[in-house]
Amino acid sequence: MRVRYVKKLIIACLLCLSTWGEAYARASKEEKAQRRASYWGLFADIYRARSCLDSPEKDSDCVTRALRDASGHVAGVEAAIDTDDKEFSNEVTDIQRLFAGGKLSETSDRLQTLRDKLIIDFASNTAPVVQPSRELGLRVYNEYCASCHGDGLGAEGRLTSKLRFKPVPFASPDRKFSQSPFGIYGVMVHGVDHSEMASMLDVLSVDELWSAAFYVASLPHHAPEAEDVETISVKIKPLAREFALSTLAISTDEELKRRLLRSGVACDACDKEVSYLRAVWPWTGSSGRLGDMAESPRQKTESRALVLLLLAIIAVSAGFYIVLRRTGRVE
Repeated sequence: MRVRYVKKLIIACLLCLSTWGEAYARASKEEKAQRRASYWGLFADIYRARSCLDSPEKDSDCVTRALRDASGHVAGVEAAIDTDDKEFSNEVTDIQRLFAGGKLSETSDRLQTLRDKLIIDFASNTAPVVQPSRELGLRVYNEYCASCHGDGLGAEGRLTSKLRFKPVPFASPDRKFSQSPFGIYGVMVHGVDHSEMASMLDVLSVDELWSAAFYVASLPHHAPEAEDVETISVKIKPLAREFALSTLAISTDEELKRRLLRSGVACDACDKEVSYLRAVWPWTGSSGRLGDMAESPRQKTESRALVLLLLAIIAVSAGFYIVLRRTGRVE
């Protein structure tokens, strides 16, 4: 009788743990939708603010609008993670205060820090699952983007003059500090509030969005000459994991340059090497795959915690059973 009781208790504990773990690991559809909308909205705002701040014109109106929109989305983010400490709200408020005080460099740094934190805390799909296609990216851009953004290099599209807010050219030199495929992808997923830029998530597939994002990020770059490509390939290929799709997706051009230098690649301005990574390497199919590199630190921590908790429950249950046997309460 006691043996059956103990076995039932152990099974009940394991079932409770399984149910709790599934509920913890898998949010409902409504929660996922809310979390996704809030995250992409705030990320798109932060990305847009940095792009406008780093543009040659230092478009202060654009930055102000982006930070105002961020204030609206940040409440949804904090509701999604069920926190009362207002960490993200306070950060957005501090950034607004810095910008209003004319501290542009500090504003840019804090925007980047907030961007990185959002990626670490929320993003689960920060890079394409399959290799992006240049042909697909070009086709998507010409069909859905060129009418407003022009050629992306400065020439206006047929609708540019009719827009409420004129887009900053993708090839603007200062965009190397803020532009990344993931940032472009985020804006396409969410759109831009109070503008003609709508979400493309219901129009384009994920593969089309990623191909367009990688294509746009390559616009400021021309493929190096054939002899340069061969020379750079020799330096880059041994570092394939350093420049996998997951890295190329979330990195700005300036961040790629710093990674090149940290990896020991001999380059000064590293312009040719960065152009190779943007205009050649992502499209060759030889870059590193995603694997574990695409998994966010938060996901890894949660997975380890669930595994450790499961092992702890099993250990406690087994210990409880052994104690009962030794005291003679079960046979």
